[in-house]
Amino acid sequence: MERIACNYHPRMAARWHCPRCDVDLCPGCVRKASGPFHEHPDCPLCDRPVESLGLGNVIVPFWRRLPRIFAYPLQPAALTYLLGLSLLSLALAIPLIGLFVLVLVGLAVLQYSFRVMAHTAAGHMRPPEVTMRGEEDVTPRVVALFLVYAAVGYLTSQAGAYLGLPGYVAASVFFGLMLPASILIVGLEQGFVRILVKAVNPVSLTALAVRIGPAYLLLFLFVQLLSGAGSQLAALLAGLVPGWAAAGAVAFGWMYMHLVTFHLLGYVIYQYHEELGYEVDVRADQSGGEPARPATTPGDSVLGQVDVLLKEGQLERADELLRQQIDADPTDLAVWQRYFRVLQARGDDERLTHESKDYISALLLAGRVGPAAEVAAQALAKDAGFRPAKPEQVLPLARSAREAGRPKLALRLMNGFGRHHPDHDDLPAVSVLSARILSEDLRQDGKARPLLEGLLRRFPDHPAAAEAQRLLKAIDPT
Repeated sequence: MERIACNYHPRMAARWHCPRCDVDLCPGCVRKASGPFHEHPDCPLCDRPVESLGLGNVIVPFWRRLPRIFAYPLQPAALTYLLGLSLLSLALAIPLIGLFVLVLVGLAVLQYSFRVMAHTAAGHMRPPEVTMRGEEDVTPRVVALFLVYAAVGYLTSQAGAYLGLPGYVAASVFFGLMLPASILIVGLEQGFVRILVKAVNPVSLTALAVRIGPAYLLLFLFVQLLSGAGSQLAALLAGLVPGWAAAGAVAFGWMYMHLVTFHLLGYVIYQYHEELGYEVDVRADQSGGEPARPATTPGDSVLGQVDVLLKEGQLERADELLRQQIDADPTDLAVWQRYFRVLQARGDDERLTHESKDYISALLLAGRVGPAAEVAAQALAKDAGFRPAKPEQVLPLARSAREAGRPKLALRLMNGFGRHHPDHDDLPAVSVLSARILSEDLRQDGKARPLLEGLLRRFPDHPAAAEAQRLLKAIDPT
C-alpha cells in the first residue's frame, strides 16, 4: 500500500483525512475532538471531525524496526522468562528427567511465543507478562503448529511418491517458502480444524502472501536468517560458559531467536492488519508511528495546527489559536516564538510591542536572557518608550545587551529607571552600569561623572558606592 503523506508535513505519513477540506493530516495537525461523543479529532481548518486513513498508513514497516525487533527479548518480562527457562534447561543432563525437561521447556517457549505474536499483533511493542489471566489459551495453537509441520512433511512425501523427484522438490520449495504464511495462519485463525486446513492449503497460503505483497519475500528471508541465527547464537553462548552451563546457554540462544521470530511475525500482522482482515485497537498502539515529531504536549499539538493554518493563509485563526495556548501555558517558548512570527506577518506592531513584555518575562523565567534582550530591542525599535513588565528585569537585560556588544541598547533599556523607580533596590547597580558603559564603552566621561556623584550622595553606604568611587578615580585620577 502506497503511503499517503500529510499535506502540511510531507515527510510524515497522514493519519486522518478531512473530506470537507480534502486534506490529509498527520497526528500533529489535528485538534482534540470538540464533542464528547466524537470518536475522531477535529480538522484545524473547518473544526469538524476528520476520518481515519487507517493505522496502517502510519505504522513503521518491519524492515525499519529491525534493531528494535532483535532487541525485543532483552526487555524485562521476556528476558526474565528466557533466563528462567534457561536455568531449567540445566537439568537436561540429568538422566530420565532430561527428556521431560526438554519437552517442558519447548512447550513453554512455544506458548509464550504465540502470546508474543498475539500481543504484538494488537499493537503492543512490550512483551506480555508471563501470567496472562483472561488471555486466550494458546495451547491449541502450539499443538496445531506441530500438526501442520507433520502435515507438510506428509504432503511433501506424497508429492514425491506420485510425481517423483520434481514433485518432491516443488512441494519442498513451496511449503518452505510458505512457512511464514503457515505460522501466521496458525496465529491468526480461530478454530482448531480451520487452522489445520488453512495452514496447509496452498490456496490459503498463497492468498495470504499475495495480500502482504512483495514484502512477504523479505519476511521469508528474515525468517530463514533467524532460524539459522538461533543455532549460531546458541553455539556462540555455549563456548562462553563452563561445560555444566552449556545446555542453558544453548537453550537461551535458541529461545532468544525464536522469540524474535514470533515478534517479527506478530509485527507483520500488525503492519498489514487491514490487508489481512485483522482488527487492531488503535488505542493500544505502541509502535511509535512514523519516526517524526510526536505531539507530546498541548503546545506541540497547537503548533502542528498552526502550520496548517499558516499554509492556508489563515493568519487570524492562527493568531487566535496561539494566544489561547499562551493563556493556558504562558511559559511555552515555542508557542511564543511562533506567535511573534504571526504578529509580525500580520504587521500588528501595537500588539507586538504590548506582547513583548510577557514574552520577555517567559524568556527570563527560562533563563534565556540573550533572546529576551533581543525581543526588548525589537520592541524599542517600534516604541522608544517601551519598558519591560517588571523593573527588576531591566538590569539583567542591560547586562546581557552590553555583553553582546550593544552598549547603546543597554543604555536605552536603563534610560529613565531612576525617574520611574526612584526607590528600587536595583537603582544603584543600574546607575553604576550606566556610568561604566558611558565611560568605558562610549568614552563619554562627562555624562558618567554626574551619575556616579549622584549615586555617592544618595547611597553612600551601599555596596555599589565602592565601585562608583573606583570609576570616578579612573575618570579623574587627580
